[in-house]
Amino acid sequence: SQMLDPKTKNWNPQVVSLTGMPQHILPPVVKSATPAGEYKGIQIIKAAGHDTQCAVCAMPSAQQESAAFLSCGTWSLIGCECDAPVMTKKSMEDELSNELGANGKINYLKNIKPLEYTLELESWDQEIAKYCAFVIKRRALFIQQLSTIASEIHKNLSNGIESISLQYNTILDTPNQKPLDEIIYTYQSGARSNFQKDKILGYSTFGAHNDDFDITLNYIDAINKDNTQSISIRRAGSLGQQRTATLSLKLAEVEILSNEYGEPPVLLLDDVLGELDIIRRQKLLEYCKLYQTIITCTEWHDELPATIFSVKNGVVQRSTQEKKL
Repeated sequence: SQMLDPKTKNWNPQVVSLTGMPQHILPPVVKSATPAGEYKGIQIIKAAGHDTQCAVCAMPSAQQESAAFLSCGTWSLIGCECDAPVMTKKSMEDELSNELGANGKINYLKNIKPLEYTLELESWDQEIAKYCAFVIKRRALFIQQLSTIASEIHKNLSNGIESISLQYNTILDTPNQKPLDEIIYTYQSGARSNFQKDKILGYSTFGAHNDDFDITLNYIDAINKDNTQSISIRRAGSLGQQRTATLSLKLAEVEILSNEYGEPPVLLLDDVLGELDIIRRQKLLEYCKLYQTIITCTEWHDELPATIFSVKNGVVQRSTQEKKL
């Protein structure tokens, strides 16, 4: 129930109150081996918590102070019996728990990965490899398409002085140029190499779930117009450049969705004008003419044409000072 206090070995009033349940409806906590009654002449005895606690109680080595146990079943538990709970920060970080056992003892234990689950992992990896390869292939094609469209949009928004390119980071280089069989083999090899480490960590460290992409900003040098510089926009881009790149990606997604489904989506932009200069603001609104667009912001710039609504005290009103797009 998670409502027992391992120190008092009784219900924890604070935890019970959080459930909204009145504590008086809970049965009293009694010691293991307490008689509970009879049924058809058979005496009923209160057991020790659950089956694992009973198994620990039945161990021949249970009387030895340093004895540890390993219980294997639907899950596997490793631990030992203690007279008092161990409730330190280190214990919590190591994912150890205290359970009430037999005869007032505390079972101090940890859930570990069952052997049969471990044996299944290799089979699962073989199947997952096929889907992983398919996902990587589709992502690579989408990133390539997105990069092409976003680069042109970014160049337009920046008045021709900047462009961006996207690089897809996955388990192998240029996956859009690789056959599915090669991607599958790469995944299977990586999964085998990381198998022992992943067992210890309890999760997969290799695969498409770790994929990411980088955005490179290409811009014309302000002093030497013939010189083009390239930087990682995440690490070195200004706020205005990062905001422009984000808008370029969003507008590219809108164009892709419009082409895919035959009609454009509604474009919602929240507080996007703050880091943009006047030219980029105007260029952005030119794109907004192509779609039904709603922009929310704390202030509006007079030089920008728009149909303006103000929200005050929960009331939406159309402004009389507006310029049509």
